[in-house]
Amino acid sequence: ATDAVFAFDRADLNDIGAAGRARLDVIAERARGLPGIERIVLVGHTDRLGDAAYNQALSLRRASAVRDHLVSRGLDAALFTVEGKGSAEPVKTCSDSLARGALIQCLQDNRRVEVEIRGRVEKAAATPK
Repeated sequence: ATDAVFAFDRADLNDIGAAGRARLDVIAERARGLPGIERIVLVGHTDRLGDAAYNQALSLRRASAVRDHLVSRGLDAALFTVEGKGSAEPVKTCSDSLARGALIQCLQDNRRVEVEIRGRVEKAAATPK
């Protein structure tokens, strides 16, 4: 969702917005209640504006910021793997003919961190009839 993405050229959690941070808090709360978590993979992304090497580092900083937030909400730091994909996997494309400000706004959905929780599914106890 666009309220859970990073501001242009930013990687601090405060650059997500209150609604995005609230979504991360919900993820942390739900994850704390899941048995069998083996790994939480955070993959940072950027838009296509800027140098590839810079965007790669920025995407990694974004994933690290999300990890730090989730750890501060009670998840074990040892569960996390952080990755940066730079601008390699966009979810939205925009025309180069847009004015710079409009292009930055249009590409907003690409400035994100994806959260993947990996583990085993544990069967619920059978309920008596």
